[in-house]
Amino acid sequence: AVKVSKAGYKTETVTKTVTVQKGDGLVVTPEQISADKSTYYGKVVDNYTAGGATWRIFYVDTQGKYGDKNTIYLKADPIKQISLKETYKNTDVLSKMNKLWWSQRGNAKTYWNQNERCTAWLCDPDNWTNYKNDNANWAIGGPSIEMFVDSYNDTHSTKSSYKYAERVTNGAYSDAAIPGYVTEAGETSWPTDKGGFGGIYSNLRYGRGTWYVASPNAIGPTGLIIYVDGSSGMYPVNYSSTSSSYAVCPIVSLKAGFYPAIEGNLKLSSYSGVVTYPNTLSFTVKNNPTGGQISATSSNTSIATVKTSGNTITVTPKNVNDTATITVTSAATTNYNAKSATYALTVKQQKTYSKGESVRLGGNDFYVIGVSGDNVTLLCKTTIGTANWSTAKSQASTFGSNLGGTGRLMTKEEAQGVAASYRNIGTNYWLADDFGSYDAFYVRSDGSLFNSYGDYKVNVNSSFGVRPVVVISKSKL
Repeated sequence: AVKVSKAGYKTETVTKTVTVQKGDGLVVTPEQISADKSTYYGKVVDNYTAGGATWRIFYVDTQGKYGDKNTIYLKADPIKQISLKETYKNTDVLSKMNKLWWSQRGNAKTYWNQNERCTAWLCDPDNWTNYKNDNANWAIGGPSIEMFVDSYNDTHSTKSSYKYAERVTNGAYSDAAIPGYVTEAGETSWPTDKGGFGGIYSNLRYGRGTWYVASPNAIGPTGLIIYVDGSSGMYPVNYSSTSSSYAVCPIVSLKAGFYPAIEGNLKLSSYSGVVTYPNTLSFTVKNNPTGGQISATSSNTSIATVKTSGNTITVTPKNVNDTATITVTSAATTNYNAKSATYALTVKQQKTYSKGESVRLGGNDFYVIGVSGDNVTLLCKTTIGTANWSTAKSQASTFGSNLGGTGRLMTKEEAQGVAASYRNIGTNYWLADDFGSYDAFYVRSDGSLFNSYGDYKVNVNSSFGVRPVVVISKSKL
């Protein structure tokens, strides 16, 4: 920053060194997070791993309410279940996390209830050093209800609230002996979000458990604010006896200049596929966390080769039956480590087909009655129903499409070219050819096509069998 003072005074230049740890994903600043909180809250952080926890962006303090302005706070997924304690030494973070309560009760430690002492224990950084490293100012056992609500309100249109209150035994709120937090409406439970934002407002790990929120609830002297996730659904943040054992979700305050790296996984459009020679197969990179150049390699180039064009990876197989692994890599850049993902490839050798061969496709049996280039013409061994001639053509077309090919009825020419045993299926069925406007040709139940009077034909409104022909690529068989 450059500071220029009035005439006659020296210009002073102040240089501040900002350390950005190289991470596995997109590094985001407090300004970026605060500009798009719904996008960044709940994202997994790759470059902060203290305590072996999974850490997510929970809150950015643009006003300096809980510490320095623009501090980023991370919240851990539920990590373990503990029984609360009442011992504490350091109350500095406690006073910042629970400002409303502290303003009323901070100088009355001798008279604190059990839940207030347990809140102090949760908010004492000396008790949570396993979750702090050199990039954090401090770690505590969970967010306060003030920070929870502030974070929730940053990402939800329906707002939550909190206020300080003191409850008396008859349920009213006044200057009495049970101090703590309630909502603006005087309720002792708060709204939550079951699955959104990476679960930062819910409970991901313990499906039938709870985690502590580090604030006293005015519902009673042993009532801590906690989150409840019951077996039958999601429940509000509520109270519990301090003698219970629930999970903790520590909160850390990140040091200025250390920025979280998020979305560190290289994501592909798919992670496995089957390709039949000589076709090619393509998939794409959906998320490139480093922004680096995309490259790809094949574990065995005698099975398949690979090339990239931007975010698209194209695989060219050899004429073999085998498998290979395609490794896609996003190159390291100045602030990001390289990331890789793998694609499991199965290569099928192109099969040869000949007339008269039997083929099974989609649960149906066929004769091969024609081969042309990459396409095979199949005749269904049975009918699939009965219909008039127009409907029969439509049903045959749909049948073929459902199998991945082109469906139709057999032509009279094709019927003349196949063996009589292929034609004979014990029922009359339509052919594709018509005779004028009112009649169409068909095959008799004994497989014959004509008698001494000529080809068999019948009115198109008659109900005969539907025997499809399917033209399909060899690669789909």
